[in-house]
Amino acid sequence: MNRRIKISQSRWDLMLKIALFASAILLLVLVLPKEGRFRYEFSKGKPWLHDDLYAPFDFAIIKYDHELKEEQERVTAGLKPYFSLDTNAYLEQRPLMINDFEIRWEGRFMHGGEARISKEAMFRQALAVF
Repeated sequence: MNRRIKISQSRWDLMLKIALFASAILLLVLVLPKEGRFRYEFSKGKPWLHDDLYAPFDFAIIKYDHELKEEQERVTAGLKPYFSLDTNAYLEQRPLMINDFEIRWEGRFMHGGEARISKEAMFRQALAVF
């Protein structure tokens, strides 16, 4: 009789351990997500459609001075500029812009009698943009 009690007790302990292990596995499966989710959609070859995506950390790219100079020289050697600055263009185009401004000002604001907007302020704004 004593032997039967010991066997049933050892089985009870084993059954309890198995039940606890199975319930822990079941709880983990239910709590953890099924698959990882990336909050953004993107396609290869298409522009990024969402706000800027920043890493939550910074890291330094350490380069020696000679490596940095070599890289800058390599980039500038292969650089094809999109434009070249013509310093004479401003001197040639400024009188044409002033003449065009006068013609458009008279055509738009002088027909009603007096000018609604200060001509000097508009002219300074046009030159600042030019």
